[in-house]
Amino acid sequence: MSEPQPRLKRDWVGRKVKTLRELRNGNTLVPAGTVMEVSRNHSGLWLMTDGCSHCGVRVFITKVPMSDVELMPR
Repeated sequence: MSEPQPRLKRDWVGRKVKTLRELRNGNTLVPAGTVMEVSRNHSGLWLMTDGCSHCGVRVFITKVPMSDVELMPR
């Protein structure tokens, strides 16, 4: 079970979340269950993955509704 959602938008920044469904940004598909970090909360969550261990590429997905993610424990 996930912990309660933060009340303030700024409290989401820096937190890890797990995607509950497949997310797309036009170029990239992130499967459900991917752990991402909230980098901003403006018009929805702005999420980024950790860098790839081989090449360092990071994927950014913006305007994600809070209902599409589950907050990970700290």
